Amino acid sequence: MRTRTPLLAALLLLASTCPARAGDDATLDLESAVRIALARNADLLVRRLDETASSESLAAARSWADPVLEVEAPAEPDARISLRLEHDLSSLLRAPLRAAAAAAAHRASRHETAGLAVALRHEVEVAFLALSAAEGRLALARTAVEIAAARQDAMEALRGAGNVSALEATRPVAATMGAGLLVAGAELEVGSARERLGKLMGVPGDTALRVPTGLPPGPE
Repeated sequence: MRTRTPLLAALLLLASTCPARAGDDATLDLESAVRIALARNADLLVRRLDETASSESLAAARSWADPVLEVEAPAEPDARISLRLEHDLSSLLRAPLRAAAAAAAHRASRHETAGLAVALRHEVEVAFLALSAAEGRLALARTAVEIAAARQDAMEALRGAGNVSALEATRPVAATMGAGLLVAGAELEVGSARERLGKLMGVPGDTALRVPTGLPPGPE
């Protein structure tokens, strides 16, 4: 019985220990994210191994079993040596059927691999854009915190100069706290989106994935 477990384990171990290429200081673009995912995604690696196995099964089904040569040497020195060639006739008759079934299985495996690759590309694109949008919202939330903090400092200065009352000076505090809550929520969203993209790309969970923020350029 043929087994593929050692090879699969070796490839998965290699994929998990190779550098991700996405954790450096460079900003990751969409095509690079898709390319890394297609090369490192564990599900796609397994599917490609199955496709290779089906290709080997097809080659084996198209080949015929070797005939068996039987040699019989009698004990008498003057007796003739008997040679007999045997071949499994039923195996020869079933060979076209085995080849047709193996070819159909191989085509199905290839289609499944292609379908998984297309679906993975779509998922990576969605996850990439989701992370980019989350990063953009986080940047806006941090800007809102800076604006609210500047307004609060200005109100404190006005209160110190006697231009506003103590009650009016406390109003920007609520805005600053609200903006801080928005930042916290945006950071959680970014972390979740980054984890999702990293899982699809097959990179370690602690890899710092940096993506551009803002909408991509439209068609010319």
